[in-house]
Amino acid sequence: MTDYRKLFDLTGKTAVVLGAASGTGKSSAEALASLGASVMCADRTGEGAEAIAAAIRAQGGSAIPARCDAADSADVAALAAKAAERFRAWISPSRRRG
Repeated sequence: MTDYRKLFDLTGKTAVVLGAASGTGKSSAEALASLGASVMCADRTGEGAEAIAAAIRAQGGSAIPARCDAADSADVAALAAKAAERFRAWISPSRRRG
């Protein structure tokens, strides 16, 4: 029988999830982490982002919180810069480009 988890293995991959504190965003962050991705959990409330990131880490996943209001272009630009910086740190030196 096919092990479907292997088909969706995200080990070594990274993801940014907006609206990660609740609803679909929270479910997405949890699912991506459970499949092995390192997740940046972004939400307009810093407390919500921290709570879901902490819950993912408690389950053995890799997650960091970030505050971002998706309706604010400056917040989105700052999130993109933070993600690029952090994800570069998560990428092994042998896989980095540039």
